[in-house]
This record gives sequence, C-alpha cells and structure tokens, in this order.
Amino acid sequence: MSSPMRRSLSTKDAYLLLALTLAVLLLAIGGALLNERAAAWVLRADAEAAGRAWAQALDHALGEELPLLLAGEEPSAGARAALAQAQRGGDVYRFQLFNRSGELVFVSDNPHALRGQQESLAAHLGSSEAANRLLTGGAQVHAGHGHPPDRPGYYTEAYVPTWRGGEQIGVAEVYLDQSAKHELYHRAFLFIEFGIAGLMLLAGLLPVFVAWRRTCQRRVAECRAEFLATHDALTRLPNRRRMLEVVAGVMHRPDQDGTVALLLVNLDRFGTANDLHGRAAGDALLQEVAQRLRGVALAADTVARVGGDEFAVLATLRGDGRDAAAGLAGRLVAALDRPFALDSGTLRLGCSIGIALTTWDIHLPETLMRHAARALARAKAAGRGCFRIFDAGIDTCLQQRVRFEAELRCAIGRDELVPHFQPVVDLATRQLLGFEMLARWPHPTRGMVPPTEFIALAEDLGLIAELTENLLRRACREAAAWPQELPVAVNVSALLLQSPALGETVRAVLEETRLPPHRLEIELTESMLIENFDLARELADSLAALGVRLALDDFGTGYSSLARLHALPFAKLKIDASFVRAMTRDADSYKIVAAVIGLGRSLLLQTVAEGVEEPAQVEALVGLGCDSGQGWLFGRPVPAEAVPALILQAMPSLLRNGRHHT
Repeated sequence: MSSPMRRSLSTKDAYLLLALTLAVLLLAIGGALLNERAAAWVLRADAEAAGRAWAQALDHALGEELPLLLAGEEPSAGARAALAQAQRGGDVYRFQLFNRSGELVFVSDNPHALRGQQESLAAHLGSSEAANRLLTGGAQVHAGHGHPPDRPGYYTEAYVPTWRGGEQIGVAEVYLDQSAKHELYHRAFLFIEFGIAGLMLLAGLLPVFVAWRRTCQRRVAECRAEFLATHDALTRLPNRRRMLEVVAGVMHRPDQDGTVALLLVNLDRFGTANDLHGRAAGDALLQEVAQRLRGVALAADTVARVGGDEFAVLATLRGDGRDAAAGLAGRLVAALDRPFALDSGTLRLGCSIGIALTTWDIHLPETLMRHAARALARAKAAGRGCFRIFDAGIDTCLQQRVRFEAELRCAIGRDELVPHFQPVVDLATRQLLGFEMLARWPHPTRGMVPPTEFIALAEDLGLIAELTENLLRRACREAAAWPQELPVAVNVSALLLQSPALGETVRAVLEETRLPPHRLEIELTESMLIENFDLARELADSLAALGVRLALDDFGTGYSSLARLHALPFAKLKIDASFVRAMTRDADSYKIVAAVIGLGRSLLLQTVAEGVEEPAQVEALVGLGCDSGQGWLFGRPVPAEAVPALILQAMPSLLRNGRHHT
C-alpha cells in the first residue's frame, strides 16, 4: 500500500473516531441536561399540584378561621392545631401565608412573629410583577438543592392562591421535601439515557475497535521509527541529533535553575581494544561504558552517544557551576578507569572529557557542543584521564571587569558620582526631620548605577576613601545651603571605618563646608562593632568630640552585645529594612523590630525604621513607639537640586510644630 493511501486511511480513521467521540459526548451532555430538566419539570408540576391540594385542605381544615387568620387575628386553639397538622402533611415541612395585600401574616416555624411587619410578597420574591401575578390567581414554583439538616437535599417552594367563595383571599408559600422523588425521577431518566448511550456505543463498537487497533499499530511503528532516528541502536542512548534537541530545550527553558553543563567523553584506548579483541568485544565495551555513565549521572541528566567512541553527558548543576562540573567529570573519569571484563581477560580504557558551561552569550546548542569539543581537544592534548573546562567566557568577564574598573577609577577621579537624598520623617506626624545621603553613579551607558554595584569594587581598588570624602564634602555643602537647618546622615563604608584618619577627614570637611557639626550624622555598621570594637570606640569618641551625631546602622543583623552598644555614644538605632518590610507578614520579624524599639527606648536612643513602604508598617511602627522612618512610602532618593523644594514644601509644618531638627 502506498504512503499517500496510508495517510488517507489515517485521516479517515481519525475523523471516524472524532465523530463517534463527539456523538457519545454530545449524547452524554444532552442526556444529562435533559435528565435534569425533565426531572425538574416533573417535580415542579408535582409541587404545584401538591401545593394547590394542600391549600385546599388547609381551607377545609380552618374553615371560617382562615380569612380571620389572613386578616391578622390570633388563631384559636383549634386553628393552631390545624396549622401544626398542615406542616406535617405529606411532603410539606414549612409554609408561609400572605394576605390579599401581599403582607406576610403567618410563618409555620415562627408563628409568633409580628404579622404584616416581616416582609412583603414583592420583597420576598424580589419582583413586584411576580407578586401581582400571584395575587391575581397565578401560581409559581421554585426548586433548588439544599444542605441537610437545615433544608432537604432537594426541595420546592410552591406559591399557590388560597380561595374562599370563588375569591382569592391570599397566597400560600408551601415548602415541600422532594428529595426522594428527585432521586427516583433522576434515576429513571438516567437509566433511559444509559440505555440510549449503550445502543449507540454498541452500534459504533466495531468500527471504533478497528480504528483503535489500526491507530495503535501505526503508533507503535511511528514510535519505533522515531526512536531509531533519535537513539543509538547499540547502547539505546540518545544520539547526537537527540542530544542537540535536549540541549536546546534545557537552554531555552524559562524556569531553568542552575548551570547547564555539557561534558564530551572520549574513550582513550577504544580503537586499540577494538582492533585487538574484535568488533563484538568493542560493542560489548560500548554497552558497558553506557551503563557506567548512566550510573554516575543523575536521573535528571541526559547521557548520549554522539560518535563512535564519544559520549555526552548533559547536566544541570547547583551551586558553583565550575566546581560541580569538575566534580562530575572526576567521577566519570574514575568510573571509566576501572577495568572492563572481557571473555579474553580484563581491559582498561580511560577517558578524556571536555566541559562547556552555559553563559549569557550562548544561544545555540551547536555553540555549546563546539565549546565542549574545543575543551575536549585541550584535555586530550594534556594527556589521558583528565578533563578541561572551556574558559573563553572567563576571559570575556575579565575584560568586562577591567573595563568597569577603569570607568569607576575615571568617574571617582573626576568626582562624577553624585549624592542623592532620601527624606527621614517623624512617623507620628509625618514631619520632615532630615535626609540620608545615598551615592549614585550616572553611568553614560548603564544609566544610574546603585551603590551595590560599585561600593565593593571601590573597596577592592582602594578608592573607597577618596569616594567617601568626595561624597561627604558634596553632601555637607548641599546641606549647608538648605533653607532649613535639617541634618544629613552619611553611611560610611566598614572598610573605611578601620582608618584612624576618618575623624580628621570629617573635621576638615565640616570646616570647609561650614556645616554645623550637629547637623551631620555618621552611620556606623553593627558588623564593625564585632570585628574591631576598640577601633570603633576610638573613632566614635573622636566624632562625638567634634559634635557629630552617631547612628548604628542596620541594627539587628549582627550579634553585638548590649554592653558594647551602651559603651558607645550613639544617638540613634536604625532598624534594618529587611525586618521592617517583613514585620506585617512575619511574626519573628515583628518581634525583632519590637525588641529593637524597646531597647532603644530603654537606652534613651532614637529609633529609625528603614525600608518603610506600606501604611500598615507605619501603623505597626507607631504602635510600637518607633520615632522616625524612611522609605519609598515617604519619598525616593532625589538629586541634590530637588531637596530645597521638598524642604520648602514641608516648612509650614516645621514652623507649626516649632522644631527644626532632632
């Protein structure tokens, strides 16, 4: 049979299966809907008839007391007995009576309710039109599923008119328990539905079975062809084509977590072994090599045979990619270095491995395979039983780092890094209390670079002292020109705090900029207290002697003792932003913040919360007694030229409160 004819038959089989499946599905859906609708229709008709019969029976039972009851009079003892009996009649479990004006006058399970004051029929139904229809002789039935024991599993509300002498005198709302009837009707219609579906299934069983059988056979053949096209027939491992597909899928997976490594494994002495022991022995060796590679690789890794005596292992590595890849390569070398057992004795092969790691500039699996091949060539050149990692990416990173270092050196030398200022406010009154200076680098191509990207590098390059002095001078000069005497806080690098010359630098800057010392706050890190307490105390004393105020920054992240904290002349404790941001969602963070605020109060220190971003955090901090805060909720860091406008905007509140700074 020709290939086009097979494809034509496959299309016909697919259409037949689809048509039969849709027919059965539509029958099931339609039957289920018809089942439910038919059962509901029959039950509503039955409920209306039962409601009318019940209303007629109630009329006979009450006699002349029914009009009196509907008129609002208290029922007699006999009428109360008849009403109680009516609630237990047949399927009725509750009822309500409305008079000719549509007012509720009696509720069976609350007979002492104030009649005429509960609810009108129109309000009860949610429609005045529906109420008018009922008050002019019409009937209405609602059905629904309940939740036992409060309501039956299936019940109906039948609104039927009550008559006296051919004239309608009111409306009765009768609740009927129809759970048993609903189940009975539902099963009956379901049985009919199953019968029809069964007949259709029997009618289509033979062609469906034939189509399914032919589809299964075709699928087996297609899977076998696909397997042979993407796998090595000898080792049953994926071949080179399949490995490239897997590499592409892993490299472009959006949720990829970890470093992807491709390891090319080349057997060192396989050609000699194949020549000496024959092709059959060579095939057995390749199968054993595949087993050992699979044994070393993790279940999630892919092992493939990509050449005659060349294998590949694709692995997703956690932690440091190079170290993890080296560890995996070492285990593979050790596994293939063990002797192989042959019929003629034992044989040692060994292997060389080339490793390529994914980097940001690799987009094609062929590129990763090419890098691994280059690393493999280096490993084979270095000798047997070793591995090498492709390192062109390292050279690129080094070049980028060298260029970034040169740009930073030039920027610091030209004093291109600028101060930005973030407001600090009184949490209770939102009054502006001062600013904290934050460094920014306006890079010509990267935009505004935050300090997290250049402070550590400046420390490594030995430029942190020059950078800090430049920024401190510019911050003090800007603060001296502000229209209001507000303090400015400057965070000093922990590395710079180890220099005894810092105090002299601060004194010289204050004299040059003419900023009063009490308007400058120097923030020291808690980690410095741990690393060198004696130096920290000496520096703190020298700054305090100048009149500069000291703040302990990021308090709570270290483990400094209370004795050390009390021994230094701090004026403020700054609560680390990580605890502030999490305090409304994490109980432990809330407790830490509360403990720091309580500690500050006991030591007569002001407390400043960093990273305030939500009103809920402000409410919690004020409740704990925190003094001030800073964060995006109150204002982002702004350039120096924008600060005077912020101060002038806040000056009315400053003057009204009669305080300039704290």
